[in-house]
Amino acid sequence: MANLIVLYTHSKPEDLYILRGYQKLLASLYSLGYKIHLTSMQDHPQLCGYLDEFVPAHFTIPTISLSKLEESNALANCLVELITAANLNLLQMSANKTQLIKFHSHYKYLIMAYSQIGYRQLGSFVAKIQQLTPSLLVTYRQQLLNLIAKGYTISNQVNTLKHLQGYFRPYLSSQNKKQLTDLIDNYRLGKETLIHVLQVLNDYLAIYPNDYLSHQYYLKGYLKLLLSVAAVSC
Repeated sequence: MANLIVLYTHSKPEDLYILRGYQKLLASLYSLGYKIHLTSMQDHPQLCGYLDEFVPAHFTIPTISLSKLEESNALANCLVELITAANLNLLQMSANKTQLIKFHSHYKYLIMAYSQIGYRQLGSFVAKIQQLTPSLLVTYRQQLLNLIAKGYTISNQVNTLKHLQGYFRPYLSSQNKKQLTDLIDNYRLGKETLIHVLQVLNDYLAIYPNDYLSHQYYLKGYLKLLLSVAAVSC
């Protein structure tokens, strides 16, 4: 996956560095192994996001409101948008149908966690592609970034966690099944964190390996992202 986040801005770097929201964004990205490059080129080929409120109509690029990044959920969602945009940039450099299917499979449960409707629509869109063209890839990019930009709901997250729970159900004892069910329900009720639930699922994945799940961004990269946000929000 990509490790460069290119951001368009009119602002001077020294003006950005004093802003708490930008500091948290930088700290999170650096902890995840990403480098940031600021540019004033709107047509930069690796552009991932804008630090301006206005976005040209012909671009589907995340727009970053620095004032909102001091809030943990907004920061996490921004990071998901930027990293996804960077990964899509990398995909677009040499994409074919096989690579798109692999990319989409990698993002499957993250997409589900953000939008059940988007999950079905994007899955159907990819399945119907006979030959991947640049215009189809742009459409896929727009749909994926649009659904992420809207943010997730607790109900969508819970539905996704229950889907993942199903992979481990055949291996778990009755007591462990109940504990995992209660853990997910407590997250739904606001008594438990998403980080904790994902950590437990990853613990089970280590005990009961599943190659498909081990490549899911939702279980691996997304958990690291949430941990990075928690670290800079202390």
